[in-house]
Amino acid sequence: MVLKVKKGKHGNPPKIEQFMGEVSDYTFGPLQNVYAPLAPAKYKSPTAQLDTTNLIQPGSDTYCDNGY
Repeated sequence: MVLKVKKGKHGNPPKIEQFMGEVSDYTFGPLQNVYAPLAPAKYKSPTAQLDTTNLIQPGSDTYCDNGY
């Protein structure tokens, strides 16, 4: 999905247009380099390096545990 946002001119309100891209089944998809073996993780958990002092905890008024 692509959003095109235009600034309003001459008293007109701003305009947001939504576009959907078409992907052909016959296009060329180059292979990606996957480096193996991967380096070991630097931290024990994905959130170990985050500053959690202002973290908003999930709850009924914020968001669910799954992130939505």
